[in-house]
Amino acid sequence: MKIRLVVALAGLAIRFTAPVLAQQKDAPDPAMVKAAAHSCQVYDDVYNNNDPEALADLFTEDAVLVTDSGIFHGRDEILKYEKDVFKNCHFSDHKGAADLASIHPIGTDGKQFWATGTWSQKLAYQGAPAQPMSGYWSAIVLTDGTGKDVMQTWNITPASASQTK
Repeated sequence: MKIRLVVALAGLAIRFTAPVLAQQKDAPDPAMVKAAAHSCQVYDDVYNNNDPEALADLFTEDAVLVTDSGIFHGRDEILKYEKDVFKNCHFSDHKGAADLASIHPIGTDGKQFWATGTWSQKLAYQGAPAQPMSGYWSAIVLTDGTGKDVMQTWNITPASASQTK
């Protein structure tokens, strides 16, 4: 009887302790949280300044950008894409935010991390009134303080019925 009680108590202790240890282990590295926040702020500033050259500079030379209109390889292709977009569009109120639960190091050298998050902005297309838009992003980001992306994807969340009326 005593052995069963000890086994049961040990099982309960393990069951309740494991999630707590897992939560502590999965806490994002404060340096990566800071780097992700910096990266989001840099993107906000560049979009709000409507500067395609500065936007392309936020990517490494061999970066890949995946958008709703194609996949672009390398900073030169990304710059051409961004210049084409900015010819017809004016961006304002860009706000990006990283999901703190999705910031994870890549490899063991600490030189890159991946993260996901949300973005929102207003977009005025060819001089029309600005419309809100938003979506989600994912990126592989350098930890060297530049906030440069090695790879980035983003999408546009469809407007709800109340937004389109």
